[in-house]
Amino acid sequence: MVSGKVPLHHEDGKEGLLSFVRHHQWHIDFFSKKEINGVTNIETSHAALKAVGGHRRGRTLRPAQCWYNSTAQQETKMAEHKAKHNNGSNRGTLYVVGTGPGSLKHMTPAAGEALKKADIIVGYKTYLDLIPGYLEGKEVLASQMMKEVDRCRKSLELARNGQEVALVCGGDPGIYAMAGLVFEMAEEHDSDCNIEIIPGIAAVNGCAARLGAPLMHDFAAVSLSDLLTPLELIKKRLEAVASADFVVAIYNPKSKKRTEQIKIAQEIFLKYRDPKTPVGIVTAATRDNETITLTTLADMLSCEIGMQSTVMIGNSQTYIWNEKMVTPRGYSGKYEL
Repeated sequence: MVSGKVPLHHEDGKEGLLSFVRHHQWHIDFFSKKEINGVTNIETSHAALKAVGGHRRGRTLRPAQCWYNSTAQQETKMAEHKAKHNNGSNRGTLYVVGTGPGSLKHMTPAAGEALKKADIIVGYKTYLDLIPGYLEGKEVLASQMMKEVDRCRKSLELARNGQEVALVCGGDPGIYAMAGLVFEMAEEHDSDCNIEIIPGIAAVNGCAARLGAPLMHDFAAVSLSDLLTPLELIKKRLEAVASADFVVAIYNPKSKKRTEQIKIAQEIFLKYRDPKTPVGIVTAATRDNETITLTTLADMLSCEIGMQSTVMIGNSQTYIWNEKMVTPRGYSGKYEL
């Protein structure tokens, strides 16, 4: 509802907000300082009092002028971006950014540059919490697990409207992450925006480095999450890679509710591998709570395994040396070492 107390056109910078509201066909109410102070039996917001003399329980009433200026500045920034980057077109850019395994020193410079370019950063809250310095001065849209479709939809919508958007993924966005979903949804909705995939260090190679050199020969990655993939298909893939003697990186091995899949994986591998086959388990790689465990195929289930873990099962040639997991490439059979 537009109250009528405030005309639709002003000379004090409010056109940005009003234009935004009209564009979305929303309603808006304006309140004077006197009306705000007329609300009784509430706690005082000193920030609001300082700005307009208003207060309200549980939240600060932002001065209208701050909203107007913010909206006007945003429209100005979008116009400047279009003129500089898009030759006046309405196409923004969606950067799908892989931030790596966790620590900032393992994030690539390209990922950092994309985050700096972005006006808006979208992501799963747990991953955003790992990059606080890149969120300063940005509009941040965070959500919880299982909201991947919503994050992609919102990111594409913002980019279509001319914004520079960074959609944050842990690890690499093209490996069990958001890159594929972004392209699927962009195709489905004919999204007219630029999409750039910014790679990151994935769990498969980040964890391998913590373990030593387990991936020196042919390897495969299999996710045990049956949220999007039927369990029977997961079993078929486990049979295939186990029988072919691949080193295997297992993603999403276990959660509080999903505990049987890792047992099934062990049973399948024991059909083809020696029980003493080396297994490495890395949890929260490169983060403060990182743990690294070396064990065997027979004993792996006695170790702590969770959603942040990646399990590396060696092939028939993998061995342990100096607390490191090593898979030979085959040089010793061809050259004198």
